[in-house]
Amino acid sequence: RSCGSCNSEKSLTQPEEESFVTALVALSQKDAQDAVLRTAACRESQALMKTCGNQCYSSGDQASCSAKCLKGKGVQSSCASCLGRKIQCTVKNCLNFCAADANSPTCSSCVSRSCGSCNSEKSLTQPEEESFVTALVALSQKDAQDAVLRTAACRESQALMKTCGNQCYSSGDQASCSAKCLKGKGVQSSCASCLGRKIQCTVKNCLNFCAADANSPTCSSCVSRSCGSCN
Repeated sequence: RSCGSCNSEKSLTQPEEESFVTALVALSQKDAQDAVLRTAACRESQALMKTCGNQCYSSGDQASCSAKCLKGKGVQSSCASCLGRKIQCTVKNCLNFCAADANSPTCSSCVSRSCGSCNSEKSLTQPEEESFVTALVALSQKDAQDAVLRTAACRESQALMKTCGNQCYSSGDQASCSAKCLKGKGVQSSCASCLGRKIQCTVKNCLNFCAADANSPTCSSCVSRSCGSCN
C-alpha cells in the first residue's frame, strides 16, 4: 500500500526467502535497545569503582579523574561521569561514617543520602562484590597513618647519625649537609633536618665534654642540655 512493488508482473519472492523487511526490523529494534542502554543503564560496578577510586584518590579532581578512568574501561560517558561524582562525594562526605565498617547501615545511609545512585532503575551491585567504599576507607586510613608518621615519628638512629656526621664533619654547613645525607638514606624530611641540626650542635657545643668518653654522663648531659632531642 505504502511502498508498492518493483515486480512488473507478480512477486517472484521465493517462499524460502526471508523478507528484507525482517532484517530492517531487527536493526531497528537493536537501535532502540542500544539507545535505552546509552541513556538509561548505568551499573554501579563496585570492582571498577574500587579500581578507579584507588587510582584517583590523590587526584585534585577525583570526579573527573575517576570518570576518565571508568570511560577507559568501557563505561558509557554519562554513567562514568555520574560514578566519578559519586566517588568524589563519598570521599568528601562519608569516610568518617564508613571508617569503622564500610558495609554498615550508617555508611550505606550516608553514601545513599549524600551521593545518590547512578543506577537508573535498581542496584545491580552483586552481593559478593566488595563495596568500593571499603577501598576508599582503607586509603583514607593509610593517609592518616602516614600523616602521623610524618609529623611525629623521628627516631635518632645512632648508626645513620654517625655515618652522616662523619661525612659532613668538614662541611661549612654541617646541619644542611647532614640533613641531606639522612634524607638520602630514607629519613623523613623534618626528622632529617632536626637530626642535622643536632649533629651540628653537638660538634659546636659538646665535643670538649665528649672527647674522653662519648658515652659518659658528662657527654650525654651536654648533648641533651644544649641540643635537645628529635624523638
